[in-house]
Amino acid sequence: FPVTIMAENMNYSTTSNARIRSIFGSRVAGMSDAQINQIKSTPESFGNAMYGGHTTIGRNLGNVEPGDGFKFRGRGFVQLTGRAAYAKASKAIFGDDRLVQNPDLVLDRQVGALVTAWELEDRKSWAGKYGIDYNNMTQEQANMLVTSKIAGTKVTRGRGYLGSLLTKVDAYS
Repeated sequence: FPVTIMAENMNYSTTSNARIRSIFGSRVAGMSDAQINQIKSTPESFGNAMYGGHTTIGRNLGNVEPGDGFKFRGRGFVQLTGRAAYAKASKAIFGDDRLVQNPDLVLDRQVGALVTAWELEDRKSWAGKYGIDYNNMTQEQANMLVTSKIAGTKVTRGRGYLGSLLTKVDAYS
């Protein structure tokens, strides 16, 4: 059956500045409307401004080089995100850095499937880190685990934008 593998859409060009402020909080807090308009003018500039190595979330994702925020945006069935995750997956799956060199490989169905299998295995270690029994977790724990893995940091319900996403994941599941 046809399955579309997605890359994270970083196009915020038509999103209101008020909405961007509500989503991205401290990362845009000191910016004027003109500055926000400038960064949202292209997906690349927006991704780099929000997830680059100068931001806490960008550093948590291992984005250290200029352009990493956009280059290592979420891709694949499970939205592999951040330079560190691409490097870890590439080393585990291929024994090299091909996913770092060409992140769009994750959009290939076969590679995307391999990344998904790796992610599921890697989540076992994340579950332990969060005090979750991987083999006996509740649906809400599974949702938190997957959302946190994609975000690159622990996501808790009702706390900020990521918390609101987790609430949506809970409702959807």
